Amino acid sequence: MSKIILLDGSAFAMKNGIAKGLRDLGTEVINLALGGTSSIQNLYEFVRNLELIKNADLIITASNVHDSAQYGNKQSFHLAYQIINWLYKELYFLNKKTIVFLAPTPQKWLNKEGVCAIDNLHKNLACKYGFNVIDFNSHYKENGLYEFIRRDEAHDFDFIMRDLAKNIILNIDNFSHPKKLNIKNDNPKFKILTPNLMLNFNKNKIISTGNSAYKEECYLLDKEALYFKESVNDFCILALHTWNYTNLDGGFINIENHKFHTNVPPLMSVFDLRLRDYKISSSTKIYADKQIRLISFLLMSNDGNLHKENVNFEEMAKLEITLSKEYDFNHLIPPVAFYREIIDEYCSIMDKIKLQHLQNKLSDLSQNLNNITKTKDELQS
Repeated sequence: MSKIILLDGSAFAMKNGIAKGLRDLGTEVINLALGGTSSIQNLYEFVRNLELIKNADLIITASNVHDSAQYGNKQSFHLAYQIINWLYKELYFLNKKTIVFLAPTPQKWLNKEGVCAIDNLHKNLACKYGFNVIDFNSHYKENGLYEFIRRDEAHDFDFIMRDLAKNIILNIDNFSHPKKLNIKNDNPKFKILTPNLMLNFNKNKIISTGNSAYKEECYLLDKEALYFKESVNDFCILALHTWNYTNLDGGFINIENHKFHTNVPPLMSVFDLRLRDYKISSSTKIYADKQIRLISFLLMSNDGNLHKENVNFEEMAKLEITLSKEYDFNHLIPPVAFYREIIDEYCSIMDKIKLQHLQNKLSDLSQNLNNITKTKDELQS
């Protein structure tokens, strides 16, 4: 039985989508996807679940939609550049078959230049390391299929994703391994830090939170601060993993010895603090003005390749990247245009039938109203 790891946001988190399609074909699936998150979530889950991922036969990673939403502008692109470079290098050194999935990204509600820059960054690194690519976004753009994403303009129909899963399983032996490159892993060191490894930890504040898809141990962080141990001095806090339920639950996390506040998202999220230059010290404490459920931190050491090189956002957006045949698996994309034709034809027929039915109902109601009015007039005469 093949073991497949899914790293993504909501495109892979849908209950009846790709994960179900893979499982229905007898595959063991470890779904580490989490909706509403960027590639920092993929890096976080990679570090947190490294031992599981080491035993995978295939890794499928995707994050381009929320990367575009969160970093798809000139001011923030350097953050995506760092994270995606770190993530892809970590994946490369596992020497596992890896698929980069580029989900459809309707550009009417995102920065078009940012979408192009983010997708090109993913494809450029996939080409560099030898990752297999399935580029739904280019396919949808070239064939005018964005309007077919009718669920919410952001997610494909579940049956399309299940079809993709079937095609992946049928071709699992055909995917290529990463290239043989003479490079070393010069990434910073990444570490997951849970509240029980911090000073002033109160075990009575631990609660279990779960649903049908996720289960986590959460720490009820409030005004009683947690402190970092000396062992993580000079590390940077890349991201926080929290799980709250509504906007009312969300408060502000305060990280001191430095004036910084971040609003905690509702629901479960791994979010980028964007504090690349902030270093933990023995006086650093973290607390919340309003109780939040904290799961863990993603930390990064202050050494290694921090990817601070100056990258031209506009040039990245304009790149024309051609995938080599060995790594180009766009032929696995289901016949979406054909599906649209079938559905449009069905709807054009059924809409008329439904409309006629409604018109008949309205006609009946109108006649009944006329009869009632006539009866009323006769009684009053």
